[in-house]
Amino acid sequence: MPHCIIDFSANVDGHDVAEALTRACHSAMVASGLFEPASIKTRAHRAEAAQTGEGTDSFIHVDISIMPGRSSEQKRALMDAMANAIDAMHIRASSLTMEVRELEKAHYFKKLT
Repeated sequence: MPHCIIDFSANVDGHDVAEALTRACHSAMVASGLFEPASIKTRAHRAEAAQTGEGTDSFIHVDISIMPGRSSEQKRALMDAMANAIDAMHIRASSLTMEVRELEKAHYFKKLT
């Protein structure tokens, strides 16, 4: 934990978008100092089928799931750092959205093998 899941539409411009977004967001999570680096899991998914509103505008959405214990200011700073990391990549998308979600420890399962 935490998990960073990036969804982006297939019409987002850029070379190796999934790899670049994964690296940039993962680095921002590590740099935040809010998490043990070894516990961060980051992945990106291209949405081959997506619609926005009445059209097909491009989008990037970042969903960050964390355990409780961070302040609103820390969560906001994390989202700002993620947005800055994505902006620095000059990936062209019509919108960038993010959500930080706190999970309830009692409702989270993890099994190490």
